[in-house]
Amino acid sequence: MHILLLYHQKPRPQRKAISGHLEAFGKFGGSHQIAYWNIAYGLPPFLEKAGFDAILFHFTFFLPNINQPFSGMFQKWQKLKSVPVYKAALVQDEYVNTRYLCDFFREFGISEVFTCLPESLHQVVYPSESTGIKHYHTVLTGYIDEEMLRSYSQYALPHSQRPLDIAYRARKMPYNLGFFGTYKWRLTEIFQKATEGLGFRTDLSNDPNKFIFGDGWYRFVGSTRTMLGCEGGSSLHDPDGSIRRCCEKFLLENPQASFEEVRDHCFAGREGSFPYYALSPRHFEAAVSKTCQVLVEGDYNGIFLPDVHYIPVSKDWSNLEDVLKKIADTDYCEKMADRAFEDIVASGKYTYEKFVQIVLDMLEEHRRGQSEAVPSAGSLGLIRFFHRNPWLYAPGLFAKAMLIEWTKRTIWRLGIDKTRWFRWLEWKLTGTNATR
Repeated sequence: MHILLLYHQKPRPQRKAISGHLEAFGKFGGSHQIAYWNIAYGLPPFLEKAGFDAILFHFTFFLPNINQPFSGMFQKWQKLKSVPVYKAALVQDEYVNTRYLCDFFREFGISEVFTCLPESLHQVVYPSESTGIKHYHTVLTGYIDEEMLRSYSQYALPHSQRPLDIAYRARKMPYNLGFFGTYKWRLTEIFQKATEGLGFRTDLSNDPNKFIFGDGWYRFVGSTRTMLGCEGGSSLHDPDGSIRRCCEKFLLENPQASFEEVRDHCFAGREGSFPYYALSPRHFEAAVSKTCQVLVEGDYNGIFLPDVHYIPVSKDWSNLEDVLKKIADTDYCEKMADRAFEDIVASGKYTYEKFVQIVLDMLEEHRRGQSEAVPSAGSLGLIRFFHRNPWLYAPGLFAKAMLIEWTKRTIWRLGIDKTRWFRWLEWKLTGTNATR
C-alpha cells in the first residue's frame, strides 16, 4: 500500500515519546510505502494526485484540539474530504473537546480508529452512529524500539553505583482532568515530605524550569535506583471543553483555589465518572533502563504488575512507610527492575515494530475490495521533497512558526512569566490562544 501519514509538528525538538511514535511507521512499514506530510504548513495541491491507498492521521494531527476546538480549521482541510481513499486515525489525550473529534471523523470519512481508550469507553466517546467509525482498536500510548534500548542502556548503571535513590519530574496538571490528574504532582509533594530527614538522595520536582529533554532525560532515568510515577489519563470527560473553560475562568478569578473548590464549582458530582487510565511511555523508559518503578496503584494496561514489576503506592498514601522500606533495599529494587526488564522489554511483546504491523495489517484487511490507487511518481516526489524542505513550500508559515518558537525559547531562558507571555504572543501572531 501507498499510505499518507498526516501529522502536526512545530519547528522544535520533540520528546522521544512523540518522535519515536511518528517515525516508527517509516522505519517498520515493511513493503508498504509511507509518505509523511506536516499539516502545520498547509496541504499541497498535488496531494490528491499522488495516488495513495490510505490516509493515516497521526495523533499529533489532533493535539491542537486539546487546547481549542479545531472545527474552525475544517475548511483548511476541505480537500481531504474529496480524496476517495480509506482513512484511519491514531488518537491520544481523549478527555477534552472530543465532540469535535467526532465531527471530524464523520465529515472526513474516518472508518477506523486506534485509540488509547479502554473498550468500555469506545462508544461513550466515539459513538459509531454519530462518527461513522466501523473499526475500533485499543492501543498503547507508546512502545519500545531499538533506539530506545541503545540510548538508555548506555546510561544505565548498576543500582549500587547510581547517585540517586528516588527521582521524578512532573507538572501540575489542569484540574479539568479530575482528581486523577492530581496524582502526578501530589507524588512529588508527598514523597518530598515523607523522605525528609531519612537520608534518601532525591531529585523530585514539579517545576517546568526543571524539565529534562533528550539525552539528559536518558541520563536522569539511568541515574536513579527508583522512579516515581502513575498512570496517564483522566477521571473526567469534557466533550465540549466547557469544564476546562470553567476551571480556567474560576482559577483566574481565584488563583489560590484548591482542587476541591474548583471541582465543586465546575464539575460537582461528575468526578470519577470517566475511567480513562493508561500506562505512559515513561514506564517503558524506566523498564528499559532497569530503574525500579514506584507507582500509584493501577491497572497499567495489565502489563506492569504490582509487587512483580513495580512497588505499589496506595492511592490514600497509607502504605508509605512500607514503600520507603522497600526503596531503601537496593537489592530488592534491582531484582524488581531486572524482572520488569526480562518480562516486558526482553520479551519483545511491546515493540514499535509489532505495533506498526498491527496498524498496517488492519488497514490492509479493512480496505480490501477497494480499487488499488495508481501512484504518481511526480506527485510523490514533490511531497517527499517539500516535506524535507518545508521552508521552500510555505516560506511565510515556516518563518512565522520559527519566529514564535525562537521568541518562546528566549522568554523561557529569561525566566519571564511564561504562560502569560506565551498566551499574549500566540494571540498576537496567530489570532489563537492554545498555550496551556
